[in-house]
Amino acid sequence: ENISSLIQMFLLGATCIAIVIESVRRLVVPGTVRVAWYSFVVVLAAVVIDIVVSRYLQGVSRAHGGSAALEADALHFSSDLWASLAVLAGITLVAVFNFQIADPLAGIAVAVIIGTTAIEQGRRTTQVLLDAMPDRATLAAIERILQSDPRLHGYHSLRARQAGKHVLLDVSVHVDGNLSLAQAHEVGHAVSQRIQRELPVVTDAVVHVEPVDDEAHG
Repeated sequence: ENISSLIQMFLLGATCIAIVIESVRRLVVPGTVRVAWYSFVVVLAAVVIDIVVSRYLQGVSRAHGGSAALEADALHFSSDLWASLAVLAGITLVAVFNFQIADPLAGIAVAVIIGTTAIEQGRRTTQVLLDAMPDRATLAAIERILQSDPRLHGYHSLRARQAGKHVLLDVSVHVDGNLSLAQAHEVGHAVSQRIQRELPVVTDAVVHVEPVDDEAHG
């Protein structure tokens, strides 16, 4: 899904470049733009469709745990909404005031909107593909849970990565070396469950248990 999202962003970027080239050409070589009444109907219909589809896709994305592809589509339609409003402003200036340069300027505005959307979505997708760490607040909350558990004598090798809207966690904890294997396993399981309960964004918490000598850590 993230690769699909990234490909979509490259396509948006190519569209953005094509729009800029054509808009600049019309600025250099001005032409006469005629605006028909049905142009307003089409643009207004596009605005309504963009609003409805964008909200629908955002809802479906959340329902599916933050699907990257659906989120990219939702962001795409959101940018289309602003682009349609820019087009509406452009054709209004042409139709009412015969301000011909408004058409290519609206095209450049559309390109900027699409380009900004492509860059932002590309940044998010790239972070996920590169296994970026979750935000500092999430990491701090995980560390606070580990440090506040009286059954733990410390921890190390804390690794967390973002997978879409989810966080995958792996950590090694130190427990009393006098505990039985079953007791140590129960502590690790309890820590994992607590992290996922208090931080719903963490959907997988693998806790490795290691015995520690209390005298050495007294």
